[in-house]
Amino acid sequence: MTSQWSDTGDSCEYRRQCEYNPPVTDSTTFIGPHAAGVMEQAVDDDLIVFDPDSESYYTLNRTAREVWELADGTRTATIIAETLAARYEAEPAQVAPDVAAIIANLAEAGLI
Repeated sequence: MTSQWSDTGDSCEYRRQCEYNPPVTDSTTFIGPHAAGVMEQAVDDDLIVFDPDSESYYTLNRTAREVWELADGTRTATIIAETLAARYEAEPAQVAPDVAAIIANLAEAGLI
């Protein structure tokens, strides 16, 4: 099986463009849980997330959706990256920068 891991850089499509945020590299900080009141709806492989506090909608692609689902407050960024790397038969070092950028964007949006 070949690696299916890829991230095109558009893992989160906000009403505004996502800005690059420095990766989260702290392997001891648990990521999550999701912000209170946030609602979500699956649409094919994507996930639409609505934050009622900011009245903003976010579209998470498959990669960002998987990070979102794993960011439940019980895992670190390192564990999330290792989980996805194992799932897609990739190296954690290959996956970690994308995971960190997605986590940073979710945190900036106030979703986690």
